[in-house]
Amino acid sequence: MSTGYTSPEALKTEILNDLKMISDSVELGIASTIQGFDSADIIKKLYHKYKRQVVVLIDGYGMPVSENRDNPTVAEANRQILKEFHSVLTHADEFLRFVFLTGETRLRYTDLSCRMVSINFRT
Repeated sequence: MSTGYTSPEALKTEILNDLKMISDSVELGIASTIQGFDSADIIKKLYHKYKRQVVVLIDGYGMPVSENRDNPTVAEANRQILKEFHSVLTHADEFLRFVFLTGETRLRYTDLSCRMVSINFRT
């Protein structure tokens, strides 16, 4: 089943739409045109609004790469976008309680998760 990650622009649009929906649903007051990856801003605002660390759940994290196996250029561009998004999570460690990423395929640890090692895991 294709989800429409056929271009890096489609993936960015999907991520930004999801971030906007989250922001609107809890009335965070993020501008209606989110530029770039403002997930760090959303995480910090959630943390301050609820005075609790944030839980991030992402299902199908590797799909934008695995769905483009036949188009290595798009797969690589999508992988870079996911790395950027992943980097935001790594740098927001103090605001995060738990991060859970699922994937439909097994991707190399160094492809997507190498930066996750520095997150301070909690039980």
